[in-house]
This record gives sequence, C-alpha cells and structure tokens, in this order.
Amino acid sequence: MTEFDIPTEQLKRQHSADIAMANRQWMILDVRGGWQVKTPTNLYTITPTPEHLICSCPDYQRYGALGIQCKHICGLMIHLEEGGMPRLQKPIQKGDVRMNTEFLKESGWVKLFHPSSAQVTIPLRLDKPILVTEAQALMESVTSLLQAGFSVDAPGLEKGEHVEEIGFVVRRSKANADGTETPVVDLYPSRGNFRQLGKYLNNEGDIQAFESAYGLALSGLPLYEGDNSIERGKNPKLDKYVIALKHPVKVVWKLNPKYGGENDKKNSKRLFARWADLPVIGDGNQVLHPIEKLSLEEAQSVVCPLGSKSHPEFRGMTLEQVDQTEDGRKVLEYLAGNQYQPNGDNLGQQAKEAAKILLTILQTA
Repeated sequence: MTEFDIPTEQLKRQHSADIAMANRQWMILDVRGGWQVKTPTNLYTITPTPEHLICSCPDYQRYGALGIQCKHICGLMIHLEEGGMPRLQKPIQKGDVRMNTEFLKESGWVKLFHPSSAQVTIPLRLDKPILVTEAQALMESVTSLLQAGFSVDAPGLEKGEHVEEIGFVVRRSKANADGTETPVVDLYPSRGNFRQLGKYLNNEGDIQAFESAYGLALSGLPLYEGDNSIERGKNPKLDKYVIALKHPVKVVWKLNPKYGGENDKKNSKRLFARWADLPVIGDGNQVLHPIEKLSLEEAQSVVCPLGSKSHPEFRGMTLEQVDQTEDGRKVLEYLAGNQYQPNGDNLGQQAKEAAKILLTILQTA
C-alpha cells in the first residue's frame, strides 16, 4: 500500500493553487452562501461552516476528512488574502422549515505565527474587533494542540525544511572555468511541469547518493545540453530528456535565504537539503543502497536496439546473440560508450546498461 503523507499531500495542493492563481487560471465568484471556483474545465462550490470550509470537488470529498484542504480551498485562501471578501451566509427558510445553517458574519483572514513557529490562519470578524481574551483563547488552543502531540514541522524534518515528491528528472552538465564539467540533475514534482530543484553532483559521493535514492544510473540518463531548465510537456523535442521515475522519490528542501525575489537570476529560490528516503548517519552522510542491476542472464536477453550498415540484422537480436558474432564486441563497446545516447528511449537505456555488464564480465573472464 502506498504511504499517504498528509503534509506532502497538502503541499502539493497548495503548489497547484499557487500556480493557478498566479497565472489567473481560476475565477473566484462570491455567491450566496459561499463561493464558486471556476476552472478551465469545471465549476466547484465552496461552503463555509463554523469549523472549516467544504468543497464540492472529488478530491475534497475523498480526503477532506483527513484534514486536507483541496487546491480550490487553497486558491480561495489566496483570493481572500489578496483582498477578496467573504459573503454573508444567512439562515434560509423553506416554508415553515428553517435550515440548520449557522449564521456567519462577514470576516477576513490573517496568518500569524504562534511562539512555537506554527503558522495559523485566523478568521477576523469585520463588524467588531477581536477581544484580547478571545485572542488569548486562540493562543491557548494552539498551545494545547502542540502539547497533545501535534508537530509544527512534518515528522523527520527540521525547522524550515519541506518535503517534495519528485516524479521526473533531467540530466544536465555545468561547464567549469577549468575545463571540467559538473553533473546536474533537475528535479520535477510528480504533478508539476516546472523544475522544483536543481542538484549539483559535485563528487562521486553525490552521484552515488543520487543513484541510490532513485535506483538508476546517472550515465543511463540522456544528457540535455541546454542551459535553462525544461518546461515539461511544452516541447515534445525536449520532453525526451525528461525521464519519468518508476516510483516517486521524496526530497527535502528549504528556502534559500539569499533569494531576492522573482528578478533574482543568480540565487535559486529553494536549496536541496537531502534525499528523504536515505537515512542519515552520525557524520551527516546518507546511507547508500545498491542500485538494482540486471543479472547476467537478464543482460544477455536484452534486445539490441540498433543495427549497422554492414550488420542491419543486429537490430532485434539479443545481446548474447550479438556478442557471439565476429563484430559483436564492437557493438557492445558502442552501446556502453558515451557516443551512444538513448535520449529517453527505455529500450536503449536498458541496452546500454546491459552492454556495460556484459563487457565487465568479458574483461574479467
């Protein structure tokens, strides 16, 4: 069963709302008894209750009971913080039957921090100021939640850290002044088209940690030679460099204190902290797990993805059959070398790794 991490799921919905509201993809309508969120494809209704907000979308119907706010509610909160105003929700009568609806005054919303660093969103009535005694009661309520065991940060995270579920990766390379190159991996969220983080693999340990976290070899990824990150789904010619992971991998990040806003082209907004699924040992390093390798039998049974002018018949043969031919060794060396780039082709990537295994066996035989 897939682990359902509530803080991570909430972050994903907040991220979707941030993008939609920033790009003006949604329209928030103030209607009787609540609000409506008009998206490019649907219209959802959000209704306030004394305890929380309720959305008519399938996501809220499924996960709202867990305390998760859907992306539409997150979008509404952004709308209200930017000056949107809630509508009065008045009692409704149908004949002699009075609806069981709580009368809600017009209110605004404010985000404040508890001394523990917990951020809370508090409704403010507009018809009268909140009293000091009422504010103290709110403070005590948050304190009671923390004393009961609720945490300011998600379990396993330190102050200021966040966790993101990565579903896609792109391999790049940074040219250095001394003529060397540093591998770079761009990390994309499971449900997002823009790069979330960029991670420089400055040494062999960084490469091993990346490979261990993702269960794949860096050399097996196609190399994208562009300087800027790819917008996933925008250009089919570039999407071949965006590799989807078999299973999402969590990464821990924190905000960059040097980031100066949208016009800051030098400093990134987020800083990589660590791979979430690799345990940390006493010296601060992460324990690496071996990458799942093909067995010799599996490598031999991999199908050759290409042929040559002199040997077109190699395409479709197993690598074991290719190896038994006169020019088979040259074909394996080509597949395993840097000259051959599969460019996102899964069969080509598998053949590349299989050729490396077979060459290693042949050299030690």
